[in-house]
Amino acid sequence: MGLQFLKSFKPDEDALLRQIATHIDDATLEHIANEDPVGGDLRHARSIDTLRKIRDGGPLKKQSDFASWEKFYPQDVTELLRFSSSSEPKWTDTRGHWARAFSCATLLRSYGDNEVRNSAAGDYSCVIMQLVESIRRLDAGLEPQAMAALAWFIIRLSDDACVGLAPGRDQIVFAGVGLLSLVVNSKNMISYDTITELIDWLIAEEKRAVGERGKSVGDFPNHWLFRTTFFDTLREKWMAIGAELAAFKVTGQCGDAVRAIGQKLAGQTLMS
Repeated sequence: MGLQFLKSFKPDEDALLRQIATHIDDATLEHIANEDPVGGDLRHARSIDTLRKIRDGGPLKKQSDFASWEKFYPQDVTELLRFSSSSEPKWTDTRGHWARAFSCATLLRSYGDNEVRNSAAGDYSCVIMQLVESIRRLDAGLEPQAMAALAWFIIRLSDDACVGLAPGRDQIVFAGVGLLSLVVNSKNMISYDTITELIDWLIAEEKRAVGERGKSVGDFPNHWLFRTTFFDTLREKWMAIGAELAAFKVTGQCGDAVRAIGQKLAGQTLMS
């Protein structure tokens, strides 16, 4: 099925990162750079310089600028931050969530470039989960921009897949579920018809992923969505989102669809 329904989310590759950047001060950049596992004064200086350019809308703001991953010095910083758990003390405060939201938004933006995905293929589902969680915890009104970024990312991966250039395509449904989790908490910003179309696409795309492989993969072959990937680091967090969706209060076709997919994601409905 097509992706016309995503127009309702006003896909945009830069709005989220630019909006988050207005909340990022130099101390938060230090907070991010200090997580670099390599360390060293030169490495730290390069990380701060590049992070500051991203924050200020410098050279790394266009898609083509992300193509050379070797020049993206904060790679280790941002890659580490996407795994930072919100239960760890240094990430439970506001600055920790802003740092993680900024890092994950930067990663999501960079993954829109196929060359970056080829050189840094990995667990995009983790980036999406950590981004969505921090957006929700911050409660700073960033949901529209986050939905626009995820809609853009889905379109980018789908467009690349049409010409056979989509590493990470097996994780595209995670972007859709992250989008759905924001939608149902967005105070009726999106119509129920669009939400239902999104869910129909999620179900069809998940089936496509299984069909392309010819079998389930990973450690959870009977769990919807996780039967499509080996990346299950944050499975419990995704299941928690599923439980929230399964408790969706809206009646009618849309409500039924949201609850049904929530039950699948929460593991309440086993796949055969």
